[in-house]
Amino acid sequence: MKNKDLLIIKDALEDIKDIEAPVEFSLFIARNINIIDNEIKILKSTLNPVEEYYSVYKKKINELIVEYCDKDSNGKPIVGEDDDRRSYRFTERMEEFNKAVEEYESSDNVKDILERQKEYNTRTQEIELMKANVTLIKVDKKHLPKMISASKIQPIIELINF
Repeated sequence: MKNKDLLIIKDALEDIKDIEAPVEFSLFIARNINIIDNEIKILKSTLNPVEEYYSVYKKKINELIVEYCDKDSNGKPIVGEDDDRRSYRFTERMEEFNKAVEEYESSDNVKDILERQKEYNTRTQEIELMKANVTLIKVDKKHLPKMISASKIQPIIELINF
């Protein structure tokens, strides 16, 4: 099992934690969530956090977006919804915006921030693909809830003793 599998299992356990079930099944869920949360905390501590640096970068990019995007008659940015995220419209000043971003990203400080973010992303992917260093608790089939769908069981099937 890889570390990324722990996240899938944790999500599955979180999804079924409120199902009415025998106490053994509830303990199985609670203990495994705790084990996984502790492992995630340990893994995160091995990463050099970059969020504080990257948030400065994102803030400046957002300022540039607002400065160069299309605006309504009141001078407010025209914002639309695109795939569950905010999107700004650029019809006239896109080239100016791209040039401003390029200038900003060419500064040594920003290059360092982007490099740190890239290293962080690479390290995160490496950690996700590493073999998990935990032993999760299994549960006997007899302790499963009476009513639970296959889609809920599938992600945790390896943790059930048949």
